[in-house]
Amino acid sequence: MLTSSPRTGTSCDNIARLMAPRSIAILGCSENNAGGTALQNLLANGYKGRIYPVHPAHDSVAGLDAYPTLESIPADVDCCIIALRAELVPDAIDQLHAKGISAAVIFASGFGELGEHGNAIQADLSRKLAEYGIAACGPNCLGVLSFEHHTAMYYAGIDLEGRRGPIGFVSHSGSSCIAVTNADRGTGFSYVISCGNEAGLSVADYVRFLADDPATEVIGLHLEAVRDAAGLAEAARYALTQNKPVVVLKLGRTDAGQRTAAAHSGALATPHALAEAYFARHGMILVDSLEEFLETCELMVHLRSNPPTSDGVAVTAVSGGMAGLSADIGTESGVRFAALTDQTRQALTHTLTAHSTPANPLDVTLALNDPAAYRRCIEILDEDPTVGLIVVCQGAEPGLNEQQRALYAPIGHMVADLSATIRTPIVSFSPVAGGLEPTFNRLLRSAGVAHLMGAVASLKAVRNGVAWCRGREQSLVPPHTSIAAPTRLPLGDQKTLSEHRGKQLLASYGIATPKEIMVNSASEAAEAADQLGYPVVLKVDTPDITHKTDAGIVALGLTTSTQVRDAYTTIVENAHRYAPGARINGVSVQELVRPGIEMMIGVKNDPMLGPAVVVGAGGIYTEILNDVAVRLAPITPQQAEDMITSLRSYPLLRGARGTAPADVKALTDAVHAVGALAWHYRDEIEELDINPAVVLDEGSGLVALDALVVRKD
Repeated sequence: MLTSSPRTGTSCDNIARLMAPRSIAILGCSENNAGGTALQNLLANGYKGRIYPVHPAHDSVAGLDAYPTLESIPADVDCCIIALRAELVPDAIDQLHAKGISAAVIFASGFGELGEHGNAIQADLSRKLAEYGIAACGPNCLGVLSFEHHTAMYYAGIDLEGRRGPIGFVSHSGSSCIAVTNADRGTGFSYVISCGNEAGLSVADYVRFLADDPATEVIGLHLEAVRDAAGLAEAARYALTQNKPVVVLKLGRTDAGQRTAAAHSGALATPHALAEAYFARHGMILVDSLEEFLETCELMVHLRSNPPTSDGVAVTAVSGGMAGLSADIGTESGVRFAALTDQTRQALTHTLTAHSTPANPLDVTLALNDPAAYRRCIEILDEDPTVGLIVVCQGAEPGLNEQQRALYAPIGHMVADLSATIRTPIVSFSPVAGGLEPTFNRLLRSAGVAHLMGAVASLKAVRNGVAWCRGREQSLVPPHTSIAAPTRLPLGDQKTLSEHRGKQLLASYGIATPKEIMVNSASEAAEAADQLGYPVVLKVDTPDITHKTDAGIVALGLTTSTQVRDAYTTIVENAHRYAPGARINGVSVQELVRPGIEMMIGVKNDPMLGPAVVVGAGGIYTEILNDVAVRLAPITPQQAEDMITSLRSYPLLRGARGTAPADVKALTDAVHAVGALAWHYRDEIEELDINPAVVLDEGSGLVALDALVVRKD
């Protein structure tokens, strides 16, 4: 779910008091409740500030003086942990305001996640937080961990020792906070923020804070929803300017609740597809699993300061099996393996002799007996201009015995040494997830080399890292289109445009449509067919019937005037029978376009995100194959091309099994043009479908056979 509901009046000026409070009150603190757990966490983790337990029935808690009310605390307080039931929280906010406390952590559940009654309490809470300018985390959260300041305002036992590092993590899920902080990855965290229902501060507010925080280098988000799409987009773009990657794990990839859409584009541009397009547009890295999330964060800590010099990735392994596994998984994951120059291949052949055939991924089996040769292979790859990142696949499982550690140690030392001398960034991954051999891991980390685990998660992280580094500058460019808006075509007041009118709109953007003549009688249809030349197609032109084939109002491949007259009568009768009262503008007589590859190009205008461009397999395969790419409009020609090449059906366009290549350039131009159309008409058009768009042989162009345009209400 993506929504846009930015809070007005909420002050984020006090967020520093939440993240690094000099003093903390705990309202509702006793030995055995959430407040008591937070108190123990603060004490156990060496919090340096003053702590004030507040409870009307206790004189002391955990050896600290307790106070009956906030007002009775004889000092200023930066932040208050509220450990009270949901219905008591809004009144507690009044008490914070009276005391001059400007930050809060609210543990309680029972707010917006529980329906109408909870929503009412949360609305009251949000109003007060905004009115008073209180920076609040929660409700329905575990709280905030600041590893930098030894502060654990947290409703779960936690040990911060040895876990400090450069990753700032924000999550709607308290469980994922626990899982991520306990994952033994070694990189560590600056902050872990369980943000809960975002009644006060939003995810966007935390991203802005972390983007400015000198201890944070990578920002990780685990989101159940995007509640402020515009705010998060702005914050993520600001993080980009600070060279801080934002890595996102979002729930909802399998949303089955997509509403019925009039156009194929609306059905195919699912909430998750739109979310993917949204995150891509604003330079965020979207991942599919916690494993991929962790490995991507680990890698980005290193690549943000030492980015790849090209898109090409070179992988090495001391086993043919592991090289092959890397090839399979990398290809499936979208890793762009460097092609390697002829000079590189010749140099590798000379170095490897008869032990291996130069390829990428590269099997360097001889390395176990000749580490110097392995080193030379990596130096050769470093000199190849097509290689932007070198990835060493090396088993480093925690169960390695002494003999195996001794066998692999020279490789670890080699990678560590090379990281300081070669121009190309180098990373390592162990193909099995579940842990890393400590000595090997420490060696690489001490040299500043990212050491990943799990072949699938690692290679997906490599894909993510290269794409982010190479695309960062483009992500900073504000959305624009190089296509000037043509003379604006009035769309009228009908919800759905007729096909004829829709094609006029496409033609204004340079998208070819079949030659056609509009007629109003069978005899006119026959004359038009004679004029166009046979064979021809007849279609009833009406804004009231969306799917013409289902209604029987299309006649194909007509070769004689008699067939044309008969077809005219039949399809008009079918239109009246299928939709009594349908408005019929006439019948379109069209040339029959010669066969080509049928594609679909469309637009889905999301209420919060704006127009998205959709391209995919067309004709009868549109929803059967569900082979689509989605980007937010407007798009560049390169983005249009990237959308097309990402499709599973792309090989068909390039020519398969002896068929002629299709005109991919014409398809790219059409997708680019539809992006401009969607942007220019973003306040008027809700959905648009060109299905099918027939891509002819290379150099012959593209023809839009149909056009469905749905206006916004």
